[in-house]
Amino acid sequence: MPKLLKFFLLLIAFSLPLFYLWMEGGQTIYQKIFGAAVVPLAKALGEKTLNLFVVKGHLMNLIPFTALILATPGLGWKRTIIGLGAGLVILFGWHLFFCLILNHYQTLWGHDRRFYRLFIPAVSVNSAVPVMLWFILAWKGVRQLLGEIFSRPKEPQTG
Repeated sequence: MPKLLKFFLLLIAFSLPLFYLWMEGGQTIYQKIFGAAVVPLAKALGEKTLNLFVVKGHLMNLIPFTALILATPGLGWKRTIIGLGAGLVILFGWHLFFCLILNHYQTLWGHDRRFYRLFIPAVSVNSAVPVMLWFILAWKGVRQLLGEIFSRPKEPQTG
């Protein structure tokens, strides 16, 4: 079976249960852990209000990142664990930054056009972060997949 096909099948096989677990309680657990970090940090930065309602649905990008790392061929278990651990820590830090920036400008501007001019690109970048991290942290496996996509078929030999 080609590596690319195996990757896509594994990606689906990992994504479905992970999204199910997220919706069945993982999101609540993550929000509690996240809240324990973001609330004191916001207070330390002088934020008087903390309204994360507009961004809480955008924190689930942990799931596609996890599925991408787990489905990537050729990493070995050590690289998979290191990549997954490092990526989840980086994503957590990104989520803190993402939420604090958006909270600051939402508090400052409310639901004004200025806020949405920042919000839409920020959400787009947030959605791309797991793929960018996957490219960096799982480069060995990503390179194998790209090699399969961009390789030329062998030309038949004429004799």
